[in-house]
Amino acid sequence: MLRGSYATPFGLARKAGEGWTYLIVAEDDDCDLAIEGALELRGFTAVLRPPESSVRVERGWLDKVSQSRPPFPLRIATWAFPDSLPEDERILELRPEDLERGNWESLVEDGDRSHYWSDRFDPDFYRAQATSGCIAIAMDRGDQVFLAPELQKEYAVLDWENLHRSRSLDRLFRSGKLESQGPRLVVNPDVEPVLAALRQRWKGQSWLHPEYMELMRALARDPKEDFRLWGVELRLGADGLLVAGELGYCVGRTYTSLTGFHDREKRDWKDLGKVQLHLLAALLQERGYAFWNLGQPYMQYKLDLGARILGRKEFLERWRLAIVGKDPGLNDGAWPIETKRRADAQPL
Repeated sequence: MLRGSYATPFGLARKAGEGWTYLIVAEDDDCDLAIEGALELRGFTAVLRPPESSVRVERGWLDKVSQSRPPFPLRIATWAFPDSLPEDERILELRPEDLERGNWESLVEDGDRSHYWSDRFDPDFYRAQATSGCIAIAMDRGDQVFLAPELQKEYAVLDWENLHRSRSLDRLFRSGKLESQGPRLVVNPDVEPVLAALRQRWKGQSWLHPEYMELMRALARDPKEDFRLWGVELRLGADGLLVAGELGYCVGRTYTSLTGFHDREKRDWKDLGKVQLHLLAALLQERGYAFWNLGQPYMQYKLDLGARILGRKEFLERWRLAIVGKDPGLNDGAWPIETKRRADAQPL
């Protein structure tokens, strides 16, 4: 009944108890065949096991079936050729020894590979991969959550002389409306307020798995001279209402953003996410940081902010020089913002 082998699109994989099943449809003479079997997860590769059942169904039946997708990144190999996936398409484990001199240079030179995985949710490993230049998120694979460091092929980097402010944001800074709301940029060593706001904003639809957030708490509780995690908060009014912010870390004279949020509840707040970015840039510049690592270059707001896209080698050359310098330090607590003065600040 099967005519050759069938690759399973992501949309046809379904969670089944503790594992996954695949469901594919093959055309027959007068109907379709719904073919189902076990989908085996090997690292970050999914392999289709031989079919367990085949049922005749009406054409178009699959469109009515509830579907779920295995998490990215995941490669599918057919059951007929489970070992056919090229080695260079498999995601490899990143181990502590990979971050050592010699081994790390080999990873950097491998221009075809950028994603890695690890089951090490411990602060020392996280600091080590971040100091090397990776940016790690988390992802789930079935019932297990992994750390997913990425040695990016390209990075969005903001140099202070390139900081750009749109006309609408410039008008907002000069209008006096911000001052009337009493904004304060708070750089908080306690990341819990930002984690809570991120959890509320994304409602579980992000890579901020509980394991990752617990790791962030552990990093914040144990700051080091060469790595410091911060919750950046934009608060309004006497009550200090949290309306925008982000999670990020300092390594030497660099600052790296992980993820952020802004409250869209009120129309008057629609630009406050951009305000937070500009005020943070002003603070980083004032304190003497070399540049701001904004990570993935594919989001338009980063380019609108003035970020340039650097290739991996160019970025890491700058990174190595900047992280050996002493962290200039961000305030532990509230930093009041004089919005007009800071908005007009010139590059050092």
